[in-house]
Amino acid sequence: MSPVLSRLPQRRRNDVKAYEAIPAALRRPSVRRMYFMCRHIRLVIAAMYTLLSVAFLWYLGPGKDMVAGVKIWTGANERPPLYESYHEHELHLPQHNPDLPFPEGREGKYLYWKGHEKQAGWNNVMQELMLNAFVAHASNRSFVFYNYAWRKDGTKYLMYNGQLLPSQIPISTLLSGPIAGDHFYSDPDAPRSVSEDYFRQVCPHPKSVPERLKTKFNGGLSGEAIVSELVELLTNEDRCVQVPFTAFNIFIMGDPNRLLDLWPRYASSPILTEFRWSPLVESAFDTNRVVLAPLNTSEPALVMIPPQLPSAARYTRLPGLLAMHVRRGDYEKHCVNLADWHSTYTAFNSFPAFPDKISEVVPDDVGGDERRELVRKHCWPSIDDIVRRADEVREAPAGAGLRDVYVLTNGERGWVHELEDAFRATGRWRTVASSRQLLLSKEQAYVAQAVDMVIAQRAQVFVGNGWSSMSGQINLLRMANGFTPDSSRFL
Repeated sequence: MSPVLSRLPQRRRNDVKAYEAIPAALRRPSVRRMYFMCRHIRLVIAAMYTLLSVAFLWYLGPGKDMVAGVKIWTGANERPPLYESYHEHELHLPQHNPDLPFPEGREGKYLYWKGHEKQAGWNNVMQELMLNAFVAHASNRSFVFYNYAWRKDGTKYLMYNGQLLPSQIPISTLLSGPIAGDHFYSDPDAPRSVSEDYFRQVCPHPKSVPERLKTKFNGGLSGEAIVSELVELLTNEDRCVQVPFTAFNIFIMGDPNRLLDLWPRYASSPILTEFRWSPLVESAFDTNRVVLAPLNTSEPALVMIPPQLPSAARYTRLPGLLAMHVRRGDYEKHCVNLADWHSTYTAFNSFPAFPDKISEVVPDDVGGDERRELVRKHCWPSIDDIVRRADEVREAPAGAGLRDVYVLTNGERGWVHELEDAFRATGRWRTVASSRQLLLSKEQAYVAQAVDMVIAQRAQVFVGNGWSSMSGQINLLRMANGFTPDSSRFL
């Protein structure tokens, strides 16, 4: 038994049998079995990735369409996946047992964020979700995780931008680790996260945090002050607590002066040090690894790495890779609004050690059309702007050795192909790829943004959009995993 696993209480070690019933996509080999498999797989891993890619191309095959940059099914009777096996897995987590001893079971303490973010993009939800889980762990309570929900009215599907989507996606399709109910390996006595259904079972009458705190938190309190006040309250509060509002709203997420004082405490939390993407997302990365750059055969597949390995050792740097986040779609109008609002970069895009500052590219005393044009160059850049920026980044010390470029984008297919051709025309890039080239299964297609994030999180250099929450979450994960600040740049 490994030293890490031996630290788990006996009740946790006995839980292993309960995991045998989880979906195949969520299973991981034992550490001992993984060791022997990795010894042999390194000699054939490149061939394996190639075969997987060919298999996906054949499986998704002709007659399918490209939507949102990925292959999905478009038959008349086809609908998006509802992820039933993932819902079922979450319902049967081993900690969902009222007879477990404190700090779990019917005597445990729980925190449910009833007023959590809904009907929003994944990264708006993710940034709040992680902070909510951080508060729960800091107050020694089980975090009550929840679905990524566009609707919670009982409907299975909704139409968004002309595309049929699942109304709710279980969190285990996107994330793994302590947030989604796994052990805290560095804090084995901490209570594990639980589902909303189990929370309602053991907490039929939860006590709500007073609504007056919402006004107080929105009144300019810093992130550290909000967390400290919540932890103090929850330490002395009832066993079952729910928060009916959002403590970490878009205003604090967009204000580095308020949020970043929390960073030292947040960065050392297991919520970040043990952060893991879901096996569904990691398997998509593994399948598409050869799309990014020639494969280093000594690099293990993510799904083969044991779960107790810290996040920084799991999501290591991919040398030579430049990842660029180029937001399109609704940002054409949104960038104009950002200019008119004099919006700053989001908090997690504003770490003091980052070399690119908004004040250097868009001075605050500039307004009107001049400000709109300055913001456009960095928020809605042209193809020439993007290619030029990539060349500039290559010349910086952190860009030494960059030779492969990957573009995270929701741009129209024709525009993305023009951008790819422009990169190739320079003759300076060995591999040019984008979100449009990912090969994904039907279930992976609806969590594709997370796959892009794994790639950007691991790139040697990441160039983001300073106003984007997605770029902010990528930079958050890079900083938490020890990537140097000068490897995070902006358009």
